[in-house]
Amino acid sequence: MEGHRLAAGICGMLCALSAAAADIHQCRGAGGVIAFQDRPCPPEQQALSVRAAGRAAPSAAAAAVARAESDRIEAWARASRLRLAPSLGGRAAPAAPATPARAAPPARRDADACAHARAVREAAYRRDGNRMGFDRRRELQDAVTAACGLR
Repeated sequence: MEGHRLAAGICGMLCALSAAAADIHQCRGAGGVIAFQDRPCPPEQQALSVRAAGRAAPSAAAAAVARAESDRIEAWARASRLRLAPSLGGRAAPAAPATPARAAPPARRDADACAHARAVREAAYRRDGNRMGFDRRRELQDAVTAACGLR
């Protein structure tokens, strides 16, 4: 029994190897029926094409495209890793440079500068309203904050 299994396995491997090395023939039979087979078309059928069954080596152009795509994916992966939190495998953000200690704000700010910054902000709000973008709103608010000593 064991010998039969071994013989069947060897026979199966030989068939697989011969099938991998065989050509595929495309034949058109009676009534236009197309058949694919591993032997040449019989005389009553029209031979359409013969193709090698093995995997063809990629062309140089296809290999270059694949290499470029692989490089693009790797660059994306590197950039993505930089954006991940350290707990997820990313890098920690570089430490911010040390800032000098801020001086305590003077007890009394120039009231005219504060009033002027608020007036400029209100005039811009009246003039531009909802058309004003976030950056401009932030700029106006920062000017008021600095002039009025709110930070």
